[in-house]
Amino acid sequence: MSPRTKLNMVTEKSPMAPDMKIRGGVGILYSSNADELLSLEKATGIRIPRKEGEKIAEIVRLTSDKEADSEKISSALLSQVGSLLLNDKKVSRVFVYAPNLHARLYKRMGVPSANTTKVDDNYVMIEITRQ
Repeated sequence: MSPRTKLNMVTEKSPMAPDMKIRGGVGILYSSNADELLSLEKATGIRIPRKEGEKIAEIVRLTSDKEADSEKISSALLSQVGSLLLNDKKVSRVFVYAPNLHARLYKRMGVPSANTTKVDDNYVMIEITRQ
């Protein structure tokens, strides 16, 4: 999946600095057809229906350093991801597969959900539309 994934990071210093510290990161996994599964599709067996030619994405691996202000870093990362996804006019929907606790954090950080589906007792799938 790496050729379809973009990684965004927050670092303490320039990424070129030898002592650079990563404070947080998030990935965006793109899928341009039903054969390119999102990681949530592989993990759960759930298949997301797509229209012919529809491009979708998944926000994956949002993480932040516990020593830093994790909510601030996570919010900054999600803002970056939002900008990237909004600028890609071909992406119609974005998904997040998250534990219930993290889903509440996404909501608190302002991530709008068009639809939240309970996957099991511990996880949900959040769908975000372009609107």
